[in-house]
Amino acid sequence: MPGPWGPVGLLPVARWGEGPRRAAGYRRALVAEIREIHTDHKGTYGVRRVHAELRGFGH
Repeated sequence: MPGPWGPVGLLPVARWGEGPRRAAGYRRALVAEIREIHTDHKGTYGVRRVHAELRGFGH
């Protein structure tokens, strides 16, 4: 069921049996990439452009 920000369940999660530590590591790496993109573009990139950059990197 979609929420106000889109479909529910799109947060990065570990596959069955991988455990929460792997998911937490993935989230930390993703946040680091988002911050790097935002900083590289002097804080001018919003969510849509950051999302497009991440998609370009295969996320």
